[in-house]
Amino acid sequence: MGNEKFDDPVGHLPSGDYEETLEKPSPMSDNLTILPENSRYFEYKGLPTVLFGSQGINGHGIIYRPYDLDKARIEKISKHANHLYLTILPDNANRNVGWDGLYSRLKTPHDQGEWAHLTNIAKWAKEYDVIVHMFPWSYKWNYSKQDWSGSDFLYPNESSEWDKKVTNDLTKRDLHKLSIERIVAATWDYPNVVYNFMWEYVVRRESDANGSFHRWWVDQMKEAGRRTNPEVSHLFSIKFGLEHPSKSNADFIIEEDGNGFWYNQHHSIVLDYNVPLVFISSDLAFADNTFSGWSNVPHSPRFRQYGQNRTYNITPNDIQAMVTEGFHPAETWHNASNEGLNYYLQARWYMENLSWNNDVEGFPDLPDFNPSERPELINPEGFKNGRKGEDFAVMYKHPEGLPPAQAEVWVDVNEDGRFNPASEEGERFKMTAQGDDFKNGVLFTVSAPANKSFVFRFADINWNPPVNGGLVPGQALGISYSHWD
Repeated sequence: MGNEKFDDPVGHLPSGDYEETLEKPSPMSDNLTILPENSRYFEYKGLPTVLFGSQGINGHGIIYRPYDLDKARIEKISKHANHLYLTILPDNANRNVGWDGLYSRLKTPHDQGEWAHLTNIAKWAKEYDVIVHMFPWSYKWNYSKQDWSGSDFLYPNESSEWDKKVTNDLTKRDLHKLSIERIVAATWDYPNVVYNFMWEYVVRRESDANGSFHRWWVDQMKEAGRRTNPEVSHLFSIKFGLEHPSKSNADFIIEEDGNGFWYNQHHSIVLDYNVPLVFISSDLAFADNTFSGWSNVPHSPRFRQYGQNRTYNITPNDIQAMVTEGFHPAETWHNASNEGLNYYLQARWYMENLSWNNDVEGFPDLPDFNPSERPELINPEGFKNGRKGEDFAVMYKHPEGLPPAQAEVWVDVNEDGRFNPASEEGERFKMTAQGDDFKNGVLFTVSAPANKSFVFRFADINWNPPVNGGLVPGQALGISYSHWD
């Protein structure tokens, strides 16, 4: 497909084989960071990023266990989502083992057994541009009592409980440090990993009212990470607790039931924090419809009765408002249909190609859902990944003949390791169509600075990004955020 010849009516495309030996451009940053233009969103591999979460299936709930994940499953996740949640050790591995059993799991070398598999998960996810949100522990398992009476692994930093020996002459603090060593050794090299101390930490916040333990834990992780690889950085999240996450050395907030959180008005507090809020699940968004379009959703405005007085009213406008105010959605607890997933995919791509600012009112409304097939990008003959010197060219083809809503190449002109999404900064170049037969393929061309990192950003009029294969996004790895150097 990449060897096809195309007419060049304006003489724009150079001829001959493409060979270039000039100096390589500065590399893009691999670290997941907060987007400078709008701190409610992320940046990954130099591009604006909205986290769209994928949940466990087949009875595994909303958080995966390590043995649920292999490379094929992560590839499948990447088709629609770019984010998943993972327990570092599965819940049942921590139950009924006591302190001795917990220690036996932690003392395993980081390159063996479950720890080695954790490394593989981080590596596979990075290949597919999937962010992995990792949780150690369970917030309510009590190792001393062997029941669910509440964690005995969470105390204020100054508590004497930390120094009580519990196994093999080790204290609780020793076990925490050992777990940190294992987690960092297994995963720190992969900047697509986000850390969260424990599942539903806020439930046990009364045990760490001033946040001293959480700050200690994050600082210990970062210090161990600097010793492992100082070139890599990671973000840390925390459950909502009515305080800015920075007070506990966290970067953003996570929540389980996105729609419930929205409905109880806590979203207004988070909005004032100007940090991302990432949903673990979006309950009830797709529980009773097949999402053939918002107009066909039954029971709209949506409702679900809780007892006698509580009612959910989640509408399409609510979902759109969530995303445009910095809330990063997930598949529903009741697994989303393909139509629903495709809508999230369209919304995700649309949001990631705006001119960003911190003004919520400045965001245009998300497009309505319109089912359509996705376009394809093809590399013209004589070009390397769509570039030859200062000439950029791609062939855009759409199975339904739909024109693109976006046809751009983004170039890291100033070589600062990121693509600036603000159009006025001069790193976004609109490409010109050489025809209008989009079903059979139209050549798009533009001149832009050579020998810089670049990425093509295309979507059809329904904001569907290209399918796998061909040029970015995709290559052979799902919906990829990779760029070319």
